[in-house]
Amino acid sequence: MDGSLAFLLLMAIGFVATLMRNYKDWKSSGRINSIYGVATVFLAIFLLFAGNQYMKHKEFENNLDAVYQYFSEEDVHYVSLDLTEVETDAGTYKIEVDQGLVMKAKLIKK
Repeated sequence: MDGSLAFLLLMAIGFVATLMRNYKDWKSSGRINSIYGVATVFLAIFLLFAGNQYMKHKEFENNLDAVYQYFSEEDVHYVSLDLTEVETDAGTYKIEVDQGLVMKAKLIKK
């Protein structure tokens, strides 16, 4: 488990703890403490944003690994950030990568 996933899990535990605190306050007094209510909202927003970014990052890593595995016999010099172009010893390729698989690799120039 990497550090960013561990951090997200700790934040999720904090989110559940604040939810339980809000439920306890609401059940006992019929009101929610405003500090815990705001904390719950901010934690929910943070978890949605950070979780989405984490998933996008992992998808990019998987696709980049697929490119390097596909061109394993050639020395890869350059991969564009949008994963559409690869420069190797054999030439420059236009590629399509989806869900960790190189779908197409077309030689553009040698």
